[in-house]
Amino acid sequence: LAFAGQGTVRYGPWCQFSACNAVLRARYDYHHKLTRFQLRSPSLLTDSEVAEVLEHIDDLNRWAHEIKDYAADLAINHGKQWPGYKIVEGRSTRRYKDENAVAKIAEANGIHDIYQRKLLPITKLEKQLGKKEFTELFSQEIIKPAGKPTLVPNSDRRQSIGKSNPKDEFKEEP
Repeated sequence: LAFAGQGTVRYGPWCQFSACNAVLRARYDYHHKLTRFQLRSPSLLTDSEVAEVLEHIDDLNRWAHEIKDYAADLAINHGKQWPGYKIVEGRSTRRYKDENAVAKIAEANGIHDIYQRKLLPITKLEKQLGKKEFTELFSQEIIKPAGKPTLVPNSDRRQSIGKSNPKDEFKEEP
């Protein structure tokens, strides 16, 4: 039906595979219902309204990036002019044209402290030694701190880290 231009287009996770997902009218309509909140102060939203907005946030963020990529591709590669927008050179980082030449110039001018030495990243060192030897040698020296708490839908497969009660945070020690 879709190829024949018939049927009803409904937005959902299956649309991520569509080539036109970024500009799909059904996606716009799906999120457009959030405009009813635009004149309300966030302090006036009910818990169910906050939950409704949360339901949309990840896809809205992804959609915003997809629209930006879509518009940039048309502007950069196909000459499309978007009202109020232009193509500019992005942020760039400086780098040496020839590191050996820089080292020679520095040494010729009496500057010798130009190199830094640091450990290989964990993944590279583990790959170099092999997982077994790496674990035997360094298992006591590797830590994995807890990740930053993140709010996700219940469908996320990660284990809940529990609920924190502010009253529990300030209990006096005996």
